[in-house]
Amino acid sequence: ANAGISAGATAELRGAETELTGGFRLMASNVTIDGLTILHGIGPAGIGDVTAIFMAAGGEGHVIQNNILVGSGVGRGILSTFNGGNDDITIEGNDIGNWTTGVFNQGNTDVDVLCNYIHDNVAGVANDFVSDVLIQGNDFKANGEAVGVFGSGGLNVTFNDLDGNGTTVAHYGGEEAVDAIFNWWGTSDPAAIVASVRSD
Repeated sequence: ANAGISAGATAELRGAETELTGGFRLMASNVTIDGLTILHGIGPAGIGDVTAIFMAAGGEGHVIQNNILVGSGVGRGILSTFNGGNDDITIEGNDIGNWTTGVFNQGNTDVDVLCNYIHDNVAGVANDFVSDVLIQGNDFKANGEAVGVFGSGGLNVTFNDLDGNGTTVAHYGGEEAVDAIFNWWGTSDPAAIVASVRSD
């Protein structure tokens, strides 16, 4: 019902929601999911996690936009397969809240996470062994950590609102530094900004 109407960082006026209790498993490429409310996710069935949207190996080119993904405090809002070739993904204008991880990129490349409202998760956007990921224009609120990174390169975190999270950017080691410029950290004090970042 709300296809084309943002639920994200700059949410627009939405009408009655089309609600799905469960989740999607994307088995093909070039799937668009637009304008739904997805509640609680769907159980493991071979993937070992509860997810609202799971990208099976080999599927690429997905667009996930303008959705409300409501978790039950566990699982992943959006999960790619580790080294599954889930490349060329756009995640835009969504409200993603109450998951262990809001968005979990694993071993993929060319992912854009744009203008989402990502809140009340243990980790907002986690990135393991990824490259060429743009995290831009998102509003992160009340996450244990807003953005986590491990073993990745070409990660750009910019023009996000990072105020009000336990840790803003957590770098757990690996290839390259994270380019995290032009964000709002809740302060302009450099020492406070540095204190909000974790670097192992």
